[in-house]
Amino acid sequence: MQWYGLSNDDLINEINAFLTELQNESDRGCALVGLAVLDDVLNDILEVFFADVPTTKILLKGSLRNITARINITYSLGLISRYEFYTLNLLNNIRNKFAHHSHGLTFDTKEIANLCSQIKVRYKIEGMEEAEVEQFIRSTHGQTPKGMFIFGVNDIFTRWIFRSQKVFKEKRKIQNWLE
Repeated sequence: MQWYGLSNDDLINEINAFLTELQNESDRGCALVGLAVLDDVLNDILEVFFADVPTTKILLKGSLRNITARINITYSLGLISRYEFYTLNLLNNIRNKFAHHSHGLTFDTKEIANLCSQIKVRYKIEGMEEAEVEQFIRSTHGQTPKGMFIFGVNDIFTRWIFRSQKVFKEKRKIQNWLE
């Protein structure tokens, strides 16, 4: 789905629909679908940023087709923050555990639960200390590893679907360097 160009109301509806579906997925489905949607939004950010030339599509379907390459290039271009880079790599690591293990993993598996416990909360709420905000978010999204994974995915998703609107303002254009 292309996120750029949707109204704010449509974007908010997409966030809510995505979160509802993600919560109802199996553990493996949650990890795979969560990262697939984040990968889709990353692709949109890059497509909106890159110049409108045929090589953009070639890059996005070729050397930049996997999420790890997209994470690295968007961070290198300054299109995502250090927090987002860290969190996305952590979420992708969790996704890879599910994707490359034949069966039996859940968010409660020790290795997965440990990774989920590393998901940090980066919200500010007026009048609350950082530790209080983190406790509030954890109580809202659940103390479970799956709840924290969903929080991490939703946090990045929410930030990024609005990002393409900002990134569009910095869209690259082919320059005539000879003049």
